[in-house]
Amino acid sequence: QREPRVFKSPSKLARPIPEQTWADCCDMLTLAAGLAPGKPPAGCELLVMKGMQPTREYDDAGPCAALLDGGSCVVNHAEFVWPPLTRLCRELRQSLLHVYANCYVTPPGSQAVAPHADDRDVFVLQLCGRKHWRIFGPPPIQLPYTHEQVGKNGLDVPEECLAQTPIIECVLEAGDVLYMPRGFIHEASCPDDASSWHATLAIATHDWSWTKVVGSVLTSAMDR
Repeated sequence: QREPRVFKSPSKLARPIPEQTWADCCDMLTLAAGLAPGKPPAGCELLVMKGMQPTREYDDAGPCAALLDGGSCVVNHAEFVWPPLTRLCRELRQSLLHVYANCYVTPPGSQAVAPHADDRDVFVLQLCGRKHWRIFGPPPIQLPYTHEQVGKNGLDVPEECLAQTPIIECVLEAGDVLYMPRGFIHEASCPDDASSWHATLAIATHDWSWTKVVGSVLTSAMDR
């Protein structure tokens, strides 16, 4: 599959994970922030975004205070702290080898991150609330590697890409799934009357290319 695709969830179709609630979302954030007994595992990271930039303003107040103040919360490797995502990632790894989950919690009228493209294929699972997505194509860089992700690490998104009519513009609701192939520019924001909690399942497709394998072997050999 080389094009983005939206899968709307019929009421009778089994969801990838059990139906989640906002109480579940708060529990997940509490665990990721280390506010529950025990520390989150290494690799799990909670970030707060304000104005589409990371901020440390809420380190003491916590993630819920950030959300009430218009900030967004990002949990990298949420499968380390949230059992439904742990189980789903383990199941998918049986056929996809390596899958991990990042979670995004965004309040009404907000956008967590700026338009960008990723170096891997992803599946977006809408867990609670609603989110408006815009996807642009074709990709400005076909099958980008990590250093070629536009909208990240100082690499600008070409203005002409955002000036185009999106190839997909939709609102995801709880139970919907969005497939995003590697390299497509996308952005997501909450409407003024809804919050959103979604999980992004990342598949490291850039690690499976021959150039990545050969490059890693050559680097290892030269370092000896």
